[in-house]
Amino acid sequence: MIPDDCSKSMDTLVGKAGGFGFYQKRLFFVTGLMLMMCTGILSYMAFIPFQTSVKECVITRKLNETSLDLGQNVTLPFPATCQLLYKNDRNLESDWSFPEWTFADDDREIFRYIFCTRGGGLFFGFLIGAMLSDLFGRRRILFTFYMLMCVCQCLTAVYDTWIIFMVTQAFAGLFAGGYLVTSLVILLEYVGPDYRDACICLCPWWLGPGLVSLQAYFTRHWRYLALVSGGMGLLLTGAYFLMLESFRWLMCQHRFSESEAVIKELISCNGFGMEGMTQWCDIARTCVINNMHRKKYTYFDLFYSRKMSVWTGVVVYIGLVGAVVYSRLHRIVTNFAEDPYLSQGFIFAVDVPVVFSAVLINKCIGRRWCLFLYSVSSGCVACCILVLYFTSEFKIIPGMVTTLGFFSKLGVTATLSLACLITLEMYPTVVRTMGFAVGFLAAVLGYILEDQLYFIDTFHFTTQFLIYGALLVSMGLLALVFPDTSHDPLPDILKCRHRNLFTQERVRLANGWTS
Repeated sequence: MIPDDCSKSMDTLVGKAGGFGFYQKRLFFVTGLMLMMCTGILSYMAFIPFQTSVKECVITRKLNETSLDLGQNVTLPFPATCQLLYKNDRNLESDWSFPEWTFADDDREIFRYIFCTRGGGLFFGFLIGAMLSDLFGRRRILFTFYMLMCVCQCLTAVYDTWIIFMVTQAFAGLFAGGYLVTSLVILLEYVGPDYRDACICLCPWWLGPGLVSLQAYFTRHWRYLALVSGGMGLLLTGAYFLMLESFRWLMCQHRFSESEAVIKELISCNGFGMEGMTQWCDIARTCVINNMHRKKYTYFDLFYSRKMSVWTGVVVYIGLVGAVVYSRLHRIVTNFAEDPYLSQGFIFAVDVPVVFSAVLINKCIGRRWCLFLYSVSSGCVACCILVLYFTSEFKIIPGMVTTLGFFSKLGVTATLSLACLITLEMYPTVVRTMGFAVGFLAAVLGYILEDQLYFIDTFHFTTQFLIYGALLVSMGLLALVFPDTSHDPLPDILKCRHRNLFTQERVRLANGWTS
């Protein structure tokens, strides 16, 4: 998008107010804590495994005893003492308390129902929450969805039936989706150009899985874990009074007096003196009045022009393909740390140094070229499986494949982080949340699609690495159609084609803040 007068004046106001002053630091801290709670709630299902029943029988003989692990319905032709034991596939301790329905051997589709409804809730959360955020404001939608997410998480512990569990987790996913797409948008719209990459890419959402693992280690009970994870999140709803509505969104909604009041509060909170604030506000107001009228935007506005249509198509492709590759690599490296509590936090925490390096490199070569670099590099790392296969003198052990998948996953994480940043920066304020949500919607579909690609495992073990490596390279190439948004002001408006006021009208309309 070509920067307009509104975006230039808004970025000037943010820069003169400190860029990353006290209010922005407070906003980053609060947003980070709430994202930790949100991703922790989304990681809750990792500690609800499906129990597998095994009949352990001890055969008594004259001199010794033999222990056998058999299926539940196996009948032995000789005398033996048998007992029915339950084992889970996630290495959790025997003192864990699980819901009773996890022991239902006769219905193994329960978990599939739960994960599908939870994924569907997340999908509709992205879809609905983004549109409501662009229509009714960031702050109200953000805290409404966040509070309802925490309440639904707490309600999970009320009844020990899989239907109630499925419904509450589906709604928790729905409200989590609406919160996720809104939280990063309101954060981006308040920070200056030099701090956007660090604030978005390094926002500590990755601490959420580690936090819920710590909670699980001490609670060791599915009810207590749901109550603790949801209850701790509810404590942060008081941050509503520490957060301001987006002044950019207020300006684009023709609520000029409220936008000016928020800007004054921002300047006061940061403790910066500013001259000419009213002049910059007048420029932004004039640009908005002369180029767009107040309307309700929808997802169709993401195809406002041919250029925006291409951007939207690439965002969908990167979200879809990135989710497929990331999900597969995540499955490969899940057993990198055998301890279930350590693995939940470790797998995500190790991505931070790579993302930090991406933040530093993009300042030198730009966003899109940095995305291209990390995407193509991670694809080449995945294709290195051929080098190991043809040059290794010994048989390739599973640990080597896991390590290769681990390093590929690091590059994919940096690629997706940069893609999120570029998506947020290139869409204008009036449709920014919906444009951001499109990538998440495609990611949910990619996660579901990856689960259906299990047949790839039946081929040679190098096949999946070659396929996913090629997909990563294609992501990097397509990302070059994105604009370089490193130092550009955030776009705010979509110009209405039938709204073209004369120059003298612009002067007259810019005189007073009356609406």
